[in-house]
Amino acid sequence: MAKIGEPTETFLPTGLMVYYYRVCRRKLWYFTHGINMENNSPLVALGKILDESTYTEKNHQVLIDNRICLDFIDDDTIHETKKSNHIEEASILQLKYYIFYMKRFKDKTFKGILHYPQERRAKTVELTDDDEKTMPQIIDDIKSIIDSDKPAEFSRMKICAKCAYFDLCAL
Repeated sequence: MAKIGEPTETFLPTGLMVYYYRVCRRKLWYFTHGINMENNSPLVALGKILDESTYTEKNHQVLIDNRICLDFIDDDTIHETKKSNHIEEASILQLKYYIFYMKRFKDKTFKGILHYPQERRAKTVELTDDDEKTMPQIIDDIKSIIDSDKPAEFSRMKICAKCAYFDLCAL
């Protein structure tokens, strides 16, 4: 296990890559190949405004090892702010990855809290032993998706209609 300093793995994803992995592997591929459709998305813009305008007393966007960016951190808790719980499973995985990263490469134990300011609620997230065992496989899967010559086949899901990549995927 690495201690303080740069991680020793040759590939480690960003938190956003982990989030996209759970949401849509096609979106992950596009994003990691420089195709960013979210710059023009009003939903993404709203999420950024929400992130910047909530918990303003906290130090936002804490960059760790030029690799992961935490919304904010205090004592033993990593905080992640989301617009809604619409894709909560992906948000939980992203936060668990941050906890995993800090434990594995910084030798620090954290819990996590997902904040939903518009819903006035929060959810505590903890890394389980099973999560620690499956995270390396998830990292390998993300690397395989990124290394692929083309994106996964299009498979329409409920979330597609609100996705910034929908017009590109539906071609």
